[in-house]
Amino acid sequence: LEVLALRLAARSEDAELRYRASNPELTDSPFYRLLRAVAAAAAAVRSGDHAAMALAAVVAPLGECRIAIDVIRDHLARHGVSVDVVFRLDRMRQQLERIVLLTALLDPGAAPLEHRRRAMDFIAALLADMRRQARVRGLITESLAMLTRRIVASSGRAGAHYITSSGAEWRGMLVSAAGGGVITAGTAALKIGIGALHLPLFLDWAASALDYAGSFLLMQGLGFTLATKQPPVTAAAFAHAMDEGRSECNTRPLSVLSAQIVRSQLAAVIGNLGLVVVSAWALDALWVRLRGGHLLDAAYADHAIASFHPLASGTLFFAVVTGFALWLSSAIAGWCENLSSYHRLPEAVRQSPGLARLLGARRAKAAGDGLAHQVSGITGNIALGVLLATIAMFGKFTGTALDVRHITLSTGTLTLACLARRPDQLFGADVAWALVGIACIGLLNFGVGFVISLLVAMRARGMRVRDCGWMVRGLVRDTLADPLPFIFPVKR
Repeated sequence: LEVLALRLAARSEDAELRYRASNPELTDSPFYRLLRAVAAAAAAVRSGDHAAMALAAVVAPLGECRIAIDVIRDHLARHGVSVDVVFRLDRMRQQLERIVLLTALLDPGAAPLEHRRRAMDFIAALLADMRRQARVRGLITESLAMLTRRIVASSGRAGAHYITSSGAEWRGMLVSAAGGGVITAGTAALKIGIGALHLPLFLDWAASALDYAGSFLLMQGLGFTLATKQPPVTAAAFAHAMDEGRSECNTRPLSVLSAQIVRSQLAAVIGNLGLVVVSAWALDALWVRLRGGHLLDAAYADHAIASFHPLASGTLFFAVVTGFALWLSSAIAGWCENLSSYHRLPEAVRQSPGLARLLGARRAKAAGDGLAHQVSGITGNIALGVLLATIAMFGKFTGTALDVRHITLSTGTLTLACLARRPDQLFGADVAWALVGIACIGLLNFGVGFVISLLVAMRARGMRVRDCGWMVRGLVRDTLADPLPFIFPVKR
């Protein structure tokens, strides 16, 4: 009993645990109060003097220790998860339970039969702990559950930026997405130029990743929007509304949020696709004026148009893979934010003496604040750029046709391909099928990212799909009764 209490007190001295405790002072630690109570109880048991009373005095500090562990777990959930800290907390919880069983076992007032039952309980607990220590599945499951909730919370905060509730916000989303369309047209043109260089595989991958990631980071820096980034992050907010609707048995708030998400997504799509077409046309016109020819030659244009056929090519599968990459990049962004928060990187930047001397204290603080707010977006954009480049590189490396099918990038490429044709060739069946393919790419990009994110968010909240049927029916009913708010904001 004394050894367990001593080990528990020693574990509580860990700097990472003390930082996250409600009271980090050692002199006021509940684990040290437990150590003193256990020492007094052990002495009373040895002497036989008031043993029952001394053992009963252990109960209060045991409860305080449980509360202290719960406080640390709550801190992890809010400020970043670490598998190592989760493991230590699990071990401390096991030691607390053993102390509870040992104090019951040492009770001198217990009847012989009760004493044997308590001894069997203690042995069973030891065996269960040994079995749990031999299997890491429980630790991994618990850590992943906490990390998933953390990532979902991060996505929910990011998703709030993409949800418009007023007419002014909706128009702002339209303008922001238009800026994203302009940049994406340049991204598509540059990607075609990189392909024309026929670089070695690694250099082609690096140039493509730099093209994608650079354009996404430029959008973030200028405050522009890429429509396909919305579904993975707005799904977390949708799951939160579903959870609240489930507890309140009311689908109206969910319907309101759904309308806000759909019309925001629609505004982003219109802005992205409208301006990517116009910008691609402007780039091609400029190229014709400067070089006397279109950006794409006729053979490449025919190949590009044929590659978007939804049935005669792998476009649909490629769009699903791209949708998965969009979700994965948002998950990586949440994981990086968790890592930054857990290791207190923004705080380290704010308080860095070297950075303060170089930039000044105020700018160093601003840099730390910027890191706290932008780390998710920066890492997510870089991850998405690298993933899109890796998909295409994998296709080339394996000799398969695997490629990226991103709705905005594909629309820009199709526009450039159509401009390289004669006007009388724009009304052929291949162009019509390519337009159908573009529509399918959009649906799959948005749908795959949203569905995966929604399922992950629901799992993190302990929700099951089969329990949400009544909410879906209520949402459909509200949508059919009042569809206009799903298209644009309506004043009531």
